Amino acid sequence: MRVENSLKNISTGLFGQLITYILSFIVRTVFIITLGKTYLGVNGLFSNVLNLFSFAELGIGTAIVYNLYKPLADNDWEKIKAYINFYKKAYIRIGLIVLLIGAVFTPFLPYIIKENVSIPNITIIYLLFVLNSTIGYFFSYKFSIVTASQKGYILTVAGYFFNVLSSVLQLIILLTTKNYILVLCMQVGISFAQNWYFSYKATKLYPQLNYLKDAKLNKEELQQIFKNVKALVIYRIGGILVSSTDNIIIAMFVGVAFVGLYSNYLLLIAAVGTLLSIIFNSLTASIGNLNATEGNEKKYFMFRVVNLANFWMYGFSSIFILVTTSPFIKIWIGNDFVMSWEVVLVIALNVYLEGMLGAIWVYRETMGLFVYGRYRPLISAAVNLIFSVVLVRKFGIVGVFIGTTITRVFTNAWFDPYIVFKHGFKLPVKGYYILYLKFLAIFIGSSSLVMVIVNKFFIFNSILNVIGIGITSIVIPNIIFFIIFRKTKEFQYLFNILKKIFNNIKR
Repeated sequence: MRVENSLKNISTGLFGQLITYILSFIVRTVFIITLGKTYLGVNGLFSNVLNLFSFAELGIGTAIVYNLYKPLADNDWEKIKAYINFYKKAYIRIGLIVLLIGAVFTPFLPYIIKENVSIPNITIIYLLFVLNSTIGYFFSYKFSIVTASQKGYILTVAGYFFNVLSSVLQLIILLTTKNYILVLCMQVGISFAQNWYFSYKATKLYPQLNYLKDAKLNKEELQQIFKNVKALVIYRIGGILVSSTDNIIIAMFVGVAFVGLYSNYLLLIAAVGTLLSIIFNSLTASIGNLNATEGNEKKYFMFRVVNLANFWMYGFSSIFILVTTSPFIKIWIGNDFVMSWEVVLVIALNVYLEGMLGAIWVYRETMGLFVYGRYRPLISAAVNLIFSVVLVRKFGIVGVFIGTTITRVFTNAWFDPYIVFKHGFKLPVKGYYILYLKFLAIFIGSSSLVMVIVNKFFIFNSILNVIGIGITSIVIPNIIFFIIFRKTKEFQYLFNILKKIFNNIKR
């Protein structure tokens, strides 16, 4: 059942995401034509600012989902309702706090934008971003049970309907009015409608959600949640500071227009990253169920399987990003939107380094290892901020991304695996480090070979060449990975899962 639910989550997610990203490229093209680079930069900047405010979520959602795995496996509805009721009360308060923090931050907007931005009603634009970012807090407590019960695919299809509707309406508004505020108002309305529908659907699936009022957690359960949340809030703040400060630093030291350039690359990276995250997010609930019910040997074997899949997918995807993004952007919207090859190289490396922690983070979360190493993210955030600010002054925009690379290498890459192995698997972490270095060597070798082939045989001047580059960047690394790993038990297990996925898609 775990594999079947994972396959449903993956197959529905991949198909819908493909449609979503085709529309995203169309919308982005029209956005650039009708509103220009400055609006694009402001859009990316405000998205990052609001992501910073999401620290108020405190990790409660992650803690609650983790605590739902076992009662769901035991069909203990009294316990499930108690956790959901706590989640509901906490998230309503958090939504109000985020709304308040966002509004209070309004006077500080001029200090995070390097140059004078000639955009009328920029305060209204920002406040619409704030409103849109808070809507989910008032509904999401019901979604957690759908996720934890491995039935996320039920909401996925509806989610893509709302995404398509939003994209179509955005195109109509941009082409007919060129009014950015109207676009944002529409997005707020769609966000409300989507969250309301998800809440309604979750209640239909689980009518027990209508009877939460008297369900309460006992003192010990509350203490355990608060213990986990204390650790998660530090992780969350650190993680947000590492992932969401790049655009702010670029806006402050380089210029908001460069945020717009970077956002085009982020769109392409997100297209790849979201497809991969669908797979790993679809596996999370199944892994959580496995960790709640199986022995250590089975857990560790499945970790090795997930880790190999993690390397395989992020390995060739990072190479794909490295060699195709700039040629694609040049053909798509022009040479003025292309960033230097040094910037793209560091961006692709950061995608790989972050992606390689995917398996570790999934197991840390589903094993409930929240309290261990809780100060590491704050150290990461400090290292990232210091190096990014220092290096952006010396090297410009590429310095911001080098700061992120240094942070990931010297904090996340070695420490998070140590926590999972020591406190989760209770095994020495040395073998993981050796395998990590082996993966890195294979990645560097594959990247170098692809770059040599691309530079020798392709000219970046037509869509056919971009397609050829893309195919080369996918085929060559996959052939190399197959030759190296084809005889391992982990690959054989993955191969059988892939056969099931294709059979599921055919049906």
